[in-house]
Amino acid sequence: MGRGSRWWRRDFFLDLGTTTTLFAAAGATAFRSEASLLILRRGLKEPYAAGDQVRQLVGRLPPSYRLARPYREGRLENPELLEQLLAAITRETLQVGWRRRHVWVSVPMASTSSERQVAVRVLRGLGAARVHLTAEPYVLALGSGALDQDGRVAAVVNVGGEATELAILSREAVVAAQVIPVGGRALDEAVREWALTRAGVEVSPLMAEEAKLRLGSLRPEAAGEEDPIPVAGKNLKTGLPSRIQVEPALLRSQMADQVRLIAAAMQRLLEGCSAEVSGDLLERGIVLTGGGSRMEGFEKVLEEELKLAVHKEPEPEAYLLEGFHRWLSNPGLIPAEGVHRPAREKEKAVFPGIPQREGPWYAGSTPDLDAPLPERLTEDLGEVAVARAPEAKAVAPPRLPRGTGGTSHTG
Repeated sequence: MGRGSRWWRRDFFLDLGTTTTLFAAAGATAFRSEASLLILRRGLKEPYAAGDQVRQLVGRLPPSYRLARPYREGRLENPELLEQLLAAITRETLQVGWRRRHVWVSVPMASTSSERQVAVRVLRGLGAARVHLTAEPYVLALGSGALDQDGRVAAVVNVGGEATELAILSREAVVAAQVIPVGGRALDEAVREWALTRAGVEVSPLMAEEAKLRLGSLRPEAAGEEDPIPVAGKNLKTGLPSRIQVEPALLRSQMADQVRLIAAAMQRLLEGCSAEVSGDLLERGIVLTGGGSRMEGFEKVLEEELKLAVHKEPEPEAYLLEGFHRWLSNPGLIPAEGVHRPAREKEKAVFPGIPQREGPWYAGSTPDLDAPLPERLTEDLGEVAVARAPEAKAVAPPRLPRGTGGTSHTG
């Protein structure tokens, strides 16, 4: 569809993250990034503050002010807060003008049908004429070019604030995926835990994030002496303000352990995939993105653990913005809800999500790599005997032919 045929409407891109919300108009070169946070004041109907301005106010206001967030532990907890947050972020653009407004939205893979319906209802209430929904890893894979070649699969590691999405995708559907509760905040918590256990100093999340950024890289190229990183906080023994000096090597080791947890989960996910999928990933590598992966050297730790090439964009939002533009120019390219499709592509009209569960998820089956083989019946001279497998074996998923990824499931 050419741009001239859309003169009667305006398109917007929205990424609903659990810790960060990204918003942009079609054609923009960058997102407006806002924290998914609000500050509410007792007696006020409207929020006192929303988005990034909340970060600087946390812990510095009287008890009558409280911190609130629409999402908690990856789940939408309060639709009213989501509406207030989106109204504060989009009011200047989404609610202005006479043209029809279409919003293209990416959400976490494990979001439920009710959570997506809430998001659609909120956006329609804010003035959107139509809302299109898909899983965020699909937009990222599209923007990175990993889905350019039809019939091949792409692997995406999307490191968010509270969780990391591991996804192996084809253009048609999700091949395998898993969501693990390790994200950018886990790296910040590693700093806070070190300060608390080693020095007895309580450090705020904002200070921990600053210390993480000062560290520079998880894999520094130049070996040599490094200056300690100063971190300010509260001494729990004396109750007074205190500043401690953190050794970069110790801090780096703490953070690398969190990255290895992501690598271990990805390795387990790959163990259940077919040889064809493994061949594609060996040739094409893995796409690393998400705000939690900004730290330099993140990709090097993953490469060391997985023995696969890891491609990382210096600005994580670049893949997302490019993916939205590609999706807008060809809506039928990836599975999504709210996009009109011909009858032969009915399967692509389903949200490409996965159930909320622990462990890997595979299209068509759910293999448990630690489960023993089930009892099987064997016939011998007309008698039926029950025999158990002598030892536990891995149950592999059915092999997926090239160009297909199984059936997609709603989260």
